[in-house]
Amino acid sequence: MRAERVMRARYLRAVQAALAALLLASCASLPPARPVPTEQQGAPFKAPTLYASPTAPLNTGGAGEPTQVANCTNNLEFIEDLSIPDGTQLAPSREIVKEWKVRNSGTCNWNADYSVRLISGDALGAQPLLALVPARYGTEAVISIAFTTPSEPGRYSATWRAHGPDGKPFGEWFTIEIAVITP
Repeated sequence: MRAERVMRARYLRAVQAALAALLLASCASLPPARPVPTEQQGAPFKAPTLYASPTAPLNTGGAGEPTQVANCTNNLEFIEDLSIPDGTQLAPSREIVKEWKVRNSGTCNWNADYSVRLISGDALGAQPLLALVPARYGTEAVISIAFTTPSEPGRYSATWRAHGPDGKPFGEWFTIEIAVITP
């Protein structure tokens, strides 16, 4: 009797293992029950990129700031909005941080003498003159500015531009455009 139970148990385990293997093999050949339309699919995975940061120390050879190239030229290339896409609807009196990815496409290194300035629109609670994130020429950086949405509903925008140590603007400008709505 005991030997018969052991044989049945082994047989049952073998049948279960075979069924499990068949089920797993058949799942691989099944198409999705309902494919997601291309326009509703999420963005493809992009590997993270390291950015210069206002708090990250620069490799300056111990001098404190990057060495400037003689007769260098300033330029800033806007790459993309990283947060708060243009047209985003937000509640009134909300603190937000807008981030833009940019490239130092000139031949000068950006240091503490560089700034970003509001050139048009509403400052949205930010200071109209801020330090530009340090970045060596040819590298990408992230510019982050903290804003507060206005208390009144409406459409708001602010345009910013980089300025060199001489106070002259350079490169492409970047903007924030929001719509404040009542909840």
